[in-house]
Amino acid sequence: MSLRNPSLRGCLAAALLGILLPAAVPAQEEPTPQQPIRISFVSRLTASPANLSFMARVGEPNPPGQSITIDAAPAPVTWTATSSAPWLSVSPSSGTTPATALVTVNATRLAAGAYSATIGIGGENARPALVTVSLQVICPAPLLNSIAPASAAPGDSVSISGSNLMSTVSVTFGPKAAGFSTVSSNQIRATVPFLPPGPVPVSATTACGSAILGQPFTVLASTVCSLNAAPQSLAFTAAAGGPSPAGQAVSLTSPQGAVPFVTAGAPPLVTVSPAAGNTPASLTVNVSTAGLAAGTYTSAVGVACAGSGFTTFRQIPVTVTVTASGGGGELNVQPAMLSFTGTRGGPNPPPQTVAVGSTGAPLSFSAAASGGFFTVSPTAGTTPANLGVNASLGNLTEGIYDGTITLSSPGKASRNVSVRLTVTAPPGLLMVSPSALSFTTSRDLDPPSRTLTILSSGAPLNWSVSSTAPFISVGPTNGVTPSSTFVAISAVGRPPGTYTGAVNVSAPGAGSLSVPVSLTITP
Repeated sequence: MSLRNPSLRGCLAAALLGILLPAAVPAQEEPTPQQPIRISFVSRLTASPANLSFMARVGEPNPPGQSITIDAAPAPVTWTATSSAPWLSVSPSSGTTPATALVTVNATRLAAGAYSATIGIGGENARPALVTVSLQVICPAPLLNSIAPASAAPGDSVSISGSNLMSTVSVTFGPKAAGFSTVSSNQIRATVPFLPPGPVPVSATTACGSAILGQPFTVLASTVCSLNAAPQSLAFTAAAGGPSPAGQAVSLTSPQGAVPFVTAGAPPLVTVSPAAGNTPASLTVNVSTAGLAAGTYTSAVGVACAGSGFTTFRQIPVTVTVTASGGGGELNVQPAMLSFTGTRGGPNPPPQTVAVGSTGAPLSFSAAASGGFFTVSPTAGTTPANLGVNASLGNLTEGIYDGTITLSSPGKASRNVSVRLTVTAPPGLLMVSPSALSFTTSRDLDPPSRTLTILSSGAPLNWSVSSTAPFISVGPTNGVTPSSTFVAISAVGRPPGTYTGAVNVSAPGAGSLSVPVSLTITP
């Protein structure tokens, strides 16, 4: 076959080209971009009203709740509501539309100021709804308008009228604090403290400030004084023909402070010393059993206020038991009275010891505690022995608590040990208002000074203040609650910007507080 034929040469070239070259590969297609996922809501939740406003006053009850209506369209929705702030709540927090829910605020722990939060309401396949809630907490200063009656004796109750009194922390008549109870935002009931006769100012302090009564109040002369004796009765035991028992102590106090008193015994059986004095005082009561036959004898010690016109008189019963002679030894105890003192909420007072002995041969005995605020250990033994007595403050409030340890031995006269626990109030709680200070001014102008009110719950506190930054000055730097100090700012000459510092307030026994201070200087 000849290759000179052009047609044949073309066919052969095409065949060879097909062998030597690979087959053509189709071009790959570009990937299709992923489309965004679209959510289709079946229903739309609504809440009406969509905006709520509340106003609360410091120290007063929270404002009433407000209702919202929750609905959905076109189909009902099972919904859940959540709050964005701890002071805001909604009840119920879930349900099925249509529904009504109650929105409430708790301003108990909030300082004065403006607050805002939201309630979100959502459900499956439903467009959510949002309720905006605003809360304004105000701290209005107290105001005292009147007192009735306008004159009263110490210990009498009076009514003080005014406004913004719900958060009252103290009431004073002149230099003395008074017991009080808050009846309402407009009324306080107070007990006139023991003061000399004459006019005194009356003031009240709340968490928001202090107020002084404009009208005068007159303290009348008291014709009754108050005397407290502990123990309130005494018991002695002795053997016929034997020595008289040891004397016993009586603690005499008065809530009026130092009150003059006189005493009287019933000699020759009962004598008491001293014959006169001023409270607080310790009396010693002795009995003489010389010549007495076996039996039980009763008498009393009398104490009375010695001031002119006073009518108070108190008797302390005394029982003397004389046992027949020849019966062997008798129990004896030392001391005859224990006194404990502690602060409410503080540690228990240290334990004390009672020594139990006997005349003659050793005696077995048992010890029983009554009063509920102390324990004795051991509860049984043989003389001589020591008993440990532990007082427990527990949840006791301020006051005086009395109890007795009774020591018994078979066939012998029992012995009593008086136990007294005095619970005092803890130091007052230190408070300041406002809790933070903010100043804004230009670089060429010092802003006006601000007042920082320093308060305390319970007894007045001696306070001192200091600043932590050179642009802050305070004065006065010390005082007694309730009172105020001024906070001044030095801005002139300082570059524009934000400066921070603090005012530290402290009181011995009541800790300290730090009041943040911010200063913004504009160009």
